[in-house]
Amino acid sequence: MPAEDCLSLEKRVHEGPALTTATFTGMPQADATNAGRYTMSNSNSPKNPLAASINGGNGVFNLVICQASSGQLFWLEVDNNGVFAGTLAQQGSLTGLPIQPKIPITPQVPQ
Repeated sequence: MPAEDCLSLEKRVHEGPALTTATFTGMPQADATNAGRYTMSNSNSPKNPLAASINGGNGVFNLVICQASSGQLFWLEVDNNGVFAGTLAQQGSLTGLPIQPKIPITPQVPQ
């Protein structure tokens, strides 16, 4: 399946049925000049964007990743679509926590 643009993929996730399947793959490339900075991009050699498959739709995201601390990363999408930015934090084990049922997302229709 050819990759759809990231905005279409993001719209399908938010407006479509509840998320059932999502996989993300890729390997960050360390920046040789700036310690703690990594990239995932089609402009790297070799190319290494973050590949996403969400509910059967495929897309890629070009990212800059900065290590904020030993347990936290800041991710920023740097392509023309710009659908996300945020942090990833290391967490402890989730063993023993109860599984929560999936709650379907209901799109909000502007009035």
